[in-house]
Amino acid sequence: MANFKYAAVVLGRKEWEECVMDLAMVRSDSLRPVIDAFVENVGRSDCSALTPAQIAWKVRRDQVLADCAMFAATGKLGPDLLEFEKTFEENAKYKEEFESITKKFFSNLTPEQNSQLIFKYGIGYVNILLEGSQAMQRAMEALLASLVLESWTTFETLASDL
Repeated sequence: MANFKYAAVVLGRKEWEECVMDLAMVRSDSLRPVIDAFVENVGRSDCSALTPAQIAWKVRRDQVLADCAMFAATGKLGPDLLEFEKTFEENAKYKEEFESITKKFFSNLTPEQNSQLIFKYGIGYVNILLEGSQAMQRAMEALLASLVLESWTTFETLASDL
């Protein structure tokens, strides 16, 4: 299996942010549209790279919150997803518990904690999936290849406009 170094891709954002901020300081009015387009494209690439980690973290987070709410509402929790769906749809107590637990969770979550959780449960889980799934490996190869192409195209466009 290839080492995707996914954490390095996502965590390398801070270095790029500094470079992009330097570009944002260019004072030439004639270069402003070019620089603004470049900064927007780099930001789009940045968001694309982080998407798998964001999805992984949010799915895991929401599942824990849903499990806690289900247990609080019904007193049980089992692996039968079909039963979960039925209970989820019909149980007002579950909905009340889920809203309460979710509100409590988010009211206590700091941005620093959120970043740590994204790293641990988002990036970490993506890496686990990459170790065990060829489909995930192919998807990550496609994502990273498109990011490289998009980044190169963005740079080429900037360079040709200068």
